[in-house]
Amino acid sequence: MLIAVKKIAPAIATGNSIVIKPSELAPVSVLELGRVCQRAGLPDGVMNIVPGLGKEVGQLLCSHEKMRKIDLTGGTPTGRAVGAAAGANLCSVISELGGKAPMIIFDDCDLEQAINGAAFATFVASGQTCIMGARLVIHESVYDKFLAALSAKAKAIRLGDPFDMKTQMGPVITNESRTRITSMVDTAKAQGAKVHAGAQRANLPAPLDRGYYYEPTILGVTTKMDIWRDEVFGPVVVAVPFKTEAEAIALANDSPFGLAAAIWTKDVARAHRVAQHLDVSICHNKFYFFTIVKFLYSLPFVHFFLFRWVSSGSTITTATILLPPGAAPRTPALDARMVTRHSTSTRRRAL
Repeated sequence: MLIAVKKIAPAIATGNSIVIKPSELAPVSVLELGRVCQRAGLPDGVMNIVPGLGKEVGQLLCSHEKMRKIDLTGGTPTGRAVGAAAGANLCSVISELGGKAPMIIFDDCDLEQAINGAAFATFVASGQTCIMGARLVIHESVYDKFLAALSAKAKAIRLGDPFDMKTQMGPVITNESRTRITSMVDTAKAQGAKVHAGAQRANLPAPLDRGYYYEPTILGVTTKMDIWRDEVFGPVVVAVPFKTEAEAIALANDSPFGLAAAIWTKDVARAHRVAQHLDVSICHNKFYFFTIVKFLYSLPFVHFFLFRWVSSGSTITTATILLPPGAAPRTPALDARMVTRHSTSTRRRAL
C-alpha cells in the first residue's frame, strides 16, 4: 500500500492518468484503495488497476505503444524484462530492483542506539524490504559486544499473527520465500558462517504453525561467502569486523547493489567523509527508514530514484504524461549523490 500510494499521489497530482499492476502476491490492498478513491470522487479512467501475473499482464502493459513512462518495483529479472519490453517503444523506465544495504558501526557510536536501529532496519517487515539493513560492518573493538546485544534482542522478538498488536514480526510472504531463505542460510552455514541467532524456521503453535515464519537471523560471515553479496529478502543480517575507516568503506562498497547505507558514529565529520565514499543512493546517519526522505526522491515523473517498501513480488506503475507541449516537470535541487537513473541491481555511479 505504501509504495502504491507514493507512486499514485504525485502522478495524479501532476495531471496523469495511470494504470497500476499490483504484485500478484499482494493485490488486495491496492484494489481496496481503488474503491476508496472511486468513492472519494476520482473520475473514472484516472486510476486503473489491472491485477494479474507479471509475465502476462505486466508484459502487455509494458510493451503497449501508448505507455510513456513506467515506474517499476520488483526483482532484477523483472527489471530486465520490463526494460526490454519498454525499450521497443522508447518508453522511459524508472526501476528499483533490490539492495544489500550496509550498516557501518564505528566504535564511538551510541551502542544502544545503534543496536536498536540495526534491529529495526533488519527485521522490520520480516526483512522484506530492499532498503533493509542486510550487512553489518562493525569495528573490531565492539564487534563481540554489539553482536551479543543484537542477538539477545533478535531472540526476544515476538513472532505471531500480524493482526495481533503484541506481535513484533510476522511471516514472510510465501512458502517459496521461506524455502529460499532457508536454502541461503543453510549454504552460508555450510560455508562456515557462525550463527549468532535464528538460522531456522520458527516453531510456533497451531494455527501459526501453518504460517511461513523464519526466525530473526544473525550470521557472522566472511566476504567470500555467497550470502555476503546475495540479497536474501528476509529477516537475515550478516556481520563482519573492520579495523580502519578505509576498510569499512571497502567492505560497504563490496556489493553489486547500491541502494542505501547507514553510518553509526558520533563524529559528524567522519559521517560526512565516509558517506562521500559510499557508492549508494541514500546514506543515513544514526537513523533508518525515514519515509519522507524516500518519498521526496522517488517522484515518478522527475527522473528520481525509486525505493521499494513492499513484500516479495513486483509492482508496476505506468502513466501517460499529460503536460503541455514542450513543458517538463520542475525538479527540486538535490544532492547529486541522491539522484540516479539506473537500477540498483548493478553497481552504478551517481550522475
